[in-house]
Amino acid sequence: MNSSSAKSIWSATPETAALRIKFAEAQVQYRAGQFDEALASFATLADRDPVSDAFAARLRGWLAEGAPRPWDGITNLESK
Repeated sequence: MNSSSAKSIWSATPETAALRIKFAEAQVQYRAGQFDEALASFATLADRDPVSDAFAARLRGWLAEGAPRPWDGITNLESK
C-alpha cells in the first residue's frame, strides 16, 4: 500500500467526522450510566455503524432486564 492509498483510507469525510463525534458523545452517555440517552444516540447511528448497533442492542436488553449494578462504565463480556 502506498502513502496515497493509506491517506484515502484514513481521511475523514464530513459524514464520517460527524459519525465519530456522535459516537463519542454516545460513549460518554454510556459510561456515565445514562442508558436511555445512550440508547437514543446509538440508535441514530445503528443503520450506518455496526458497533453502534451492537451498543444499542445491549442497551435495549439492559433497559428491559436491568443494567449491571454497580455500574462502573465497563462492560464485562461473558461470551463471544
